[in-house]
Amino acid sequence: MWWDSALRKDLYIEGVLIMYREGAGYPWLYHQSFNMMVDFCIWVLEQDGLQIPPFDAHSDGDGMLRRAGLQTSEWESWLVHIVELQHQQAQILRQKAGTNKGQMAIPHFLYDAHDPPTAWLGTASVKECLYPMWEQYKMLSRQRKKWEKSVAKQWRASGANQRLWTDLQSYRAYVPSLTIYLVEYSRLVEYLIPPMSGILTLNSDPFNSEDFHRRVLHTAECLSLA
Repeated sequence: MWWDSALRKDLYIEGVLIMYREGAGYPWLYHQSFNMMVDFCIWVLEQDGLQIPPFDAHSDGDGMLRRAGLQTSEWESWLVHIVELQHQQAQILRQKAGTNKGQMAIPHFLYDAHDPPTAWLGTASVKECLYPMWEQYKMLSRQRKKWEKSVAKQWRASGANQRLWTDLQSYRAYVPSLTIYLVEYSRLVEYLIPPMSGILTLNSDPFNSEDFHRRVLHTAECLSLA
């Protein structure tokens, strides 16, 4: 459902929250949601056991990707590439919707944005290992985001949208828009991908809306200084 509130519009469907400002040359967006593709990047670390700060709270795994030649720098570049692809896909869909107002928009999908193994640009032997891991992950993805409904329920009940939107306005001049990718991980982590994206981890621990509010603002502040 859409509604106006101080030039702000909100959409919260199936765990996806989008807030944006109208009446400007371009909309300033805040978007938060669980993202399978980004979460997969974290999951493969947990399966292999490679620890890359700040994702270094998991135990050792099967080491398959390390044996195939997985390097920290390649994984970091892949994660950034995956996030950039999500941004490109979102831009395409928004532009498509904007040019097809009142009509049925035909979505255009970037294949690599929805297929993380294909987007791997590093060692070929690692890429070969990622394809079966992706198939395995897709069967587990719903379990990985089991906290999502609880987060959405508490977020609505607390009226946190308006407060967060108000507090984020001080960063509008420094951050083009803000996208928060929610992923599963045992430790609470904020990971920056400038200029406008951050990865925030959640897990099965009780969701604390005040703490989450603080983490989002801290991410916005760090991006504004990046």
